[in-house]
Amino acid sequence: MSAAKLKPATLAKLAALLASPAVRSDVYRTVRRAFKGVRALCAATASEYLIRAGVLSGYHPWTSGLEVALKVTGWKTVGGTGVTARDNASTGETPVPPLKPYDVCYTTDANANGAPDHVFIFLRWLDQSRLVAEVVDNYGAHPHPRNLGAPVWYGGQLLARTPFSQAQRLG
Repeated sequence: MSAAKLKPATLAKLAALLASPAVRSDVYRTVRRAFKGVRALCAATASEYLIRAGVLSGYHPWTSGLEVALKVTGWKTVGGTGVTARDNASTGETPVPPLKPYDVCYTTDANANGAPDHVFIFLRWLDQSRLVAEVVDNYGAHPHPRNLGAPVWYGGQLLARTPFSQAQRLG
């Protein structure tokens, strides 16, 4: 099948998976069973959705491995232009690009271990002007807000910042 035909079908399948509360709960349980005792399950969670959508054929439980696996399958790196967090200019952080639903997003390497600290699947902007996104990751079975800019109050809670590094998009 050509890449042009694969892209809409793959994104439609990923959208259907992420829209289903039953699938999200099953992904959450499946990843926890498969990786008992492992605390950092963000890349494994993203991998499980991508396996079910037909993008990957196996788990990539670490952010750096997931990044490479998606690149090999034709996902393009996105980043560096577009929407910019208010504090990015003074800190030199990567500007947040115009994200699209189902982009796989990575945070910075704050631990200096050579790999992004966190990965999540972007669903939509909840408040683009303050860089508050709705995402799916290992923090629960359901979508939740994640802040890609300066700390902000959203929905009655303080969202700590998640320093954005880059995203990958099905090319």
